[in-house]
Amino acid sequence: MEMTSLIISIVSAIVAVLSVIISFVVMQISKKTLERHHESLRREKALELLLHWGTTLHKNSALVRKYVEELDKTQTEQLYKQEEITFDTGSKELCTKIKKLLDVKAAENSENKLTPAECTELRWLVVTYLNKLEGILIAWRHSIADTKIIEEQFSYLINPDTEHEVLKEFRQAAGGNKSYPSIALFCKHMNDKYKIPIDRKQSL
Repeated sequence: MEMTSLIISIVSAIVAVLSVIISFVVMQISKKTLERHHESLRREKALELLLHWGTTLHKNSALVRKYVEELDKTQTEQLYKQEEITFDTGSKELCTKIKKLLDVKAAENSENKLTPAECTELRWLVVTYLNKLEGILIAWRHSIADTKIIEEQFSYLINPDTEHEVLKEFRQAAGGNKSYPSIALFCKHMNDKYKIPIDRKQSL
């Protein structure tokens, strides 16, 4: 009788242990399945955002970004405040390009200036570009979209070697990191990620 009770106890213990093991395995499988599902959703979200980015931007958005990044600090601040911008002889060509971008026929006496109205239109294009970019990078920042895909597709906006960051001067004029926090964090992350480590053995 005692032997039977012992056997029953042992079997019960084994069953209990097996139940725990099976429950743990099932839980791990469910966890991994859920993680794979979430990863798939994040990839889909990243592709959705990239498609939206490509189809809703102004047709000349790349040129808008390029030209505004060529403005000096004072000109950038004037642009943000929608004030008249004057270009010297050396940068008059940039003024002409911007007017052409805005589809403005430059008068002879204003070919080296952007009027407040022209600055308002240009500023609107820049702000639209940054708002769309900030929206995508919010998804990157909070891992709503696949971070690797986003980083691959937008890494061209940052160049650690030249310390270039997308529309940095304009973002500073707009209030710095407070205005576009996700863009600022993305720039910092990418700079840190691709920063070339210093070889401490190399002679100066």
